[in-house]
Amino acid sequence: MSREKRFLLLFLVALTVCGLPLYGALASTPTPPPRSLSGAIRYPDDHVPPAVETALPPEAAAGGLKAVAIVGDVGSFTASYEDDMDAAVTTLQGYDVAVTRFYYGETSFTWADIVAAAQGAQFLLYMGHGVYGGSMPYPDWVGGFYLGNGQFVSPNQIRNDLDGVMASQSFVIFSHACFSAGSAAGDPSDLPQSEARRRVEMYADPFIDIGMQAYFADNYYNSAARTVDLILSGYTMGDTFRERWEYSAANFVALSYPEPGYNLWLDGTPGHWYLSFVGIPGYVFVPSSPALGNLPDAVHFIYSIPQQRQVPLSFWLAPANVGSDDVLTWTVATTGTWFTTTVLSGTTPDALQVVPTAFDTTTVAVYSGALTVTVVLPSEVDDSPHRVNLSLYVIDSPIRDLYLPLVLQVRE
Repeated sequence: MSREKRFLLLFLVALTVCGLPLYGALASTPTPPPRSLSGAIRYPDDHVPPAVETALPPEAAAGGLKAVAIVGDVGSFTASYEDDMDAAVTTLQGYDVAVTRFYYGETSFTWADIVAAAQGAQFLLYMGHGVYGGSMPYPDWVGGFYLGNGQFVSPNQIRNDLDGVMASQSFVIFSHACFSAGSAAGDPSDLPQSEARRRVEMYADPFIDIGMQAYFADNYYNSAARTVDLILSGYTMGDTFRERWEYSAANFVALSYPEPGYNLWLDGTPGHWYLSFVGIPGYVFVPSSPALGNLPDAVHFIYSIPQQRQVPLSFWLAPANVGSDDVLTWTVATTGTWFTTTVLSGTTPDALQVVPTAFDTTTVAVYSGALTVTVVLPSEVDDSPHRVNLSLYVIDSPIRDLYLPLVLQVRE
C-alpha cells in the first residue's frame, strides 16, 4: 500500500476511533482541517525517570534557528502523525530552520537525545499520546510526553532538564495529544470549560516555567505547520492563535493565567476543546543573528624603565555573542613577537590572556602588534573577524597613579 493511501486509511480510522466528525479540508483551503486525538496514556506509578546530563558540549548549541520535532508511539496512527509532522518540518526548513526529528520507529532515541538536540532551539513540536496520572475522565494531573518503548517524560523532567537549554525565544507546539488542548479521547460529551482550562494550564506549566513565550496545542491535521508559518512570518502570538483556520471567534474564551503577562485561551464548546494557547499575546518572534562582540579595538601597555614596572601586567579578552544565544567557536591569529596569548582558540564564554613577554626593558621604544579573533562556527557571524591593535610603550619616566576620591551618597 502506498504511503498516501496508508495515510488516508489511518486518517479515517483515527477520526472514527476518537468519535470526531470529518469536516473541512487540508491546508490548501481556508477551512478547518480535520482533527484527531491520539488517545491518553497513564503514567506508571512505579516509573523512575533516568537522570539526564545537561552539561552539553558547546558545539551542540552552534548554528542558526533550530527546532526539535517529536512523534511518539501511537500505534497504528503513528504514520499519519509522521506525515503531519513532516508538513511542519517542511515549513520550518523553508525558513532555514534546522530541524532534528525524533520519530518513533524510524530511529532509536531517548529523552537525553532530545535534550541535547534542544540546546539553543527555538521550536519544540510534539505529536503523540497525552500523559496523565490518576483516573479518567478527571485525572489528578496531566502533562509531558510518551516517546514509546516505555519512555515517559514527566512535567518535572521537562521543567528540570530543559531549563536554560532552549533559546531565550522559544515556543512549544502540541498536536493530537490528549489534554493538551483541553479534550481527551473518551471524555464525557459535556466536559466543562473548567476542566479543559485545568488540563491546559497543567500541560503548559513546565514550558512557561522555563521561560517559553508561547504554548500552542490543537487536535487538527496541518495546524502545526500553519502555526510555525505564522510565527516565522512575524505575527504576534495572539494573532497566530486567531489566524489558524480552525479558530472560531464565536467559541473563543479568554482566561487568565497565573504567570504575569501570560494569557490562557481556549476555543471550543463543552466536550469539544480542540484549540488552546498559553502565552504573551503581543509577543513577536524576531530572529536574532549571532554577532561577535565584547572586544576592544585597541589595548595599550606601558613599561617604566626607572620603576621597572608594567601597567597592566596582562589583559584579558572574552569574545562574546552579543546578537543571539548561539555559542561561538573562535580562533586567534597574532601579529608581533613581543607578547603571547594563553590560548589561540576557544568557545564562548572562554577568555584569553594577552601577556607582554619579550621586549627590551632598558631602551625607550614603541612596540606594535595585533590579534585577530575570527569565529569559525557558526560560519556567518556579524563583526567577525575582529582586530584588536596592541601597543607597548617603554618609557624613561615613572608611571604616576591617579586616585579618585570616594564619593558616598547618603539617601534619607
